Amino acid sequence: MAQTKRKAVMISIRPEWCEKIASGEKTFEVRKTKPKLEPPFKCYIYCTKKHFDDGNGDLVFYGFDKEPGKECTIAASCAGTVIGEFICDAVLPISVTYSDENSRVALREFPYTGMTDKDIIDYLGNGKPGYGWHISDLVVYDKPQKIGAFMRKPCDYAASCGACVHSRWSEENYSKFIGCSFEVKRPPQSWCYVMEV
Repeated sequence: MAQTKRKAVMISIRPEWCEKIASGEKTFEVRKTKPKLEPPFKCYIYCTKKHFDDGNGDLVFYGFDKEPGKECTIAASCAGTVIGEFICDAVLPISVTYSDENSRVALREFPYTGMTDKDIIDYLGNGKPGYGWHISDLVVYDKPQKIGAFMRKPCDYAASCGACVHSRWSEENYSKFIGCSFEVKRPPQSWCYVMEV
């Protein structure tokens, strides 16, 4: 009997945070929203692309948010790919409030997030609620996966892929099968639902 695939989440994370997650320094991912899934659920980590101005007015893309040439655990070739997965086994409310907007916001680190209080206020807003997604059972892939390997919803024709209305065919060569329209085509702005692989 075939095992049914469950709904999971693909989450976009900037390279500098991917590095902290991969090293074990960051065990909570801070988000403004949370999925309508009861923990535990699987999350796939999409490592976003970063860019910098090379001084000539050109934007140069590289895979980590450090000065070019510095060593990193997340290689430049990983940017724009799914680098790993984790189980989110808890989603906890998170908020930071400062009553005096003009006072200096503390720069102490908020435990396990890799962020300071100021970072959290800058992201969520002063006193605004957010969520800490707990990262457990982290797996960093030996070979990053392309985003198109993931599906937004299950396909009833998986056994005969290419035989339904959701199939995509090459416009130049109508006999060349390209893929399924349920494939994830672009990275999520924050996160999106996908099917477990």
